[in-house]
Amino acid sequence: MADNISSFHSMIQNAENSIYDPKGGFDRKTKTWKPHKSPEGGNDTVAYGHKLTDEEQNNGYVIIQNQKVLFDELNNDLAKKLYMQDWEKHTNTAREWFGQDWNKLNHGQQLIATELVFNMGNKVTKGKTEYSQFKQKLLANDPTFIDQINRTYTNTKGNKRSLIERTDPIKNWYKEYNLQNKYLKEQKINLSTAETISKEYNLYG
Repeated sequence: MADNISSFHSMIQNAENSIYDPKGGFDRKTKTWKPHKSPEGGNDTVAYGHKLTDEEQNNGYVIIQNQKVLFDELNNDLAKKLYMQDWEKHTNTAREWFGQDWNKLNHGQQLIATELVFNMGNKVTKGKTEYSQFKQKLLANDPTFIDQINRTYTNTKGNKRSLIERTDPIKNWYKEYNLQNKYLKEQKINLSTAETISKEYNLYG
């Protein structure tokens, strides 16, 4: 399952940015990340979706594990640490959103809930929003919960468009995650059954 989780984070990082995107802020010569304008406005963004705080924006650095890292020193390895730091913060927000029900979700569902907060912000957890059904259906074990991650994006010019290029890969990943989970459970049941039969016939001595 570790490979599955790793592939999820690679997918989200690629959705956020790429070292090959000429507008993404990665300097191919210095191998470091520089901030770029946030499509939604406000403070700049750097690397894999990190929205700069006022302190970071004004002083030319990001804070990773309480250490100030200048943009000139922000290589890709550090950028991925920054991403995971942001991810942990948003995981805590998603956990608070679900409360005691958080542990009822499997790991894949927790990742998808966190991604929603990571991408759309804390507003999805406040009061009744268009994502309230996402939470309700997820807790009700309704498989159509996955369709509730569909979203639109409005840029600073007021233009709105669907983010299907982000959500479709997540849906496909979750489908594969479920298939793998089902396979592992079946293998565990088959192994348990085989051991029981073997013991009954004293095949283990």
